[in-house]
Formats: sequence, structure tokens, C-alpha cells
Amino acid sequence: FNSKQYWLPIIIALMADHASTIDKIIEYLRHSFDPAAAGEIDARIELRMSKESIHFVIQDKKMQMGEQEKNPEITLFFESTDLAYEIFTGTTEMVEAFMKGQFKSDSNLIWVFHILGAFRKN
Repeated sequence: FNSKQYWLPIIIALMADHASTIDKIIEYLRHSFDPAAAGEIDARIELRMSKESIHFVIQDKKMQMGEQEKNPEITLFFESTDLAYEIFTGTTEMVEAFMKGQFKSDSNLIWVFHILGAFRKN
């Protein structure tokens, strides 16, 4: 029994699933951004999940994905990439995740609501 041969496909599948969740979040952000709902938001934003982050800027009712932003003005912390996707798509309630300690922010909740509100739910 070769344990490497046994575990390698499982590890690759888990890594692929993780990467695809990050890709799904980025794709969702790009396609669901609502300029009208963005209103007066003007911010550098970081979504931090475990060891990975997604960075983007909302300014002048436009959203631009970017490389790591220097000094994001708001960072949203998610317990997992799956949870981040579920909160953005509306399948998990943000307030519930916040109360359970699965979702946090370094800013006030009103600003968090405005930022999440700039993206249409499915």
C-alpha cells in the first residue's frame, strides 16, 4: 500500500475545490456588482479567508479587482472561502455568521452592510 498514491488525488481534489471557491467568489463579485447600489462607497477592500485574500476597490460606482492593496480601508474576515461565497450570494445570513464569530470586520457594521449591499444576491 502506497500512502502517497492514496492521498495525492484527495489532496489535489481538495486544493482544486478550494481554488474554485476563490474563483467563484471573484466571478460572483465581478458579475453581481451593482453600481447604483454602490452609491457613495469609496474604499479599498480586502476579503480575508484563512490564508488567502481577495482585494478590490469600489470608487465612483465602479469596482476593480486588484492585486494586494496597500492599507485596505476595510477588511472582512471570513472563517472559510465557502462562508464568504455563501454570505455574498445570500445563502448564509451575514448577521447570523457574525453572531457565531464566523465573520468579522475591522470596521463598523453599517459600512459592511453598504459594501455587501453593492452586490446583487442570486
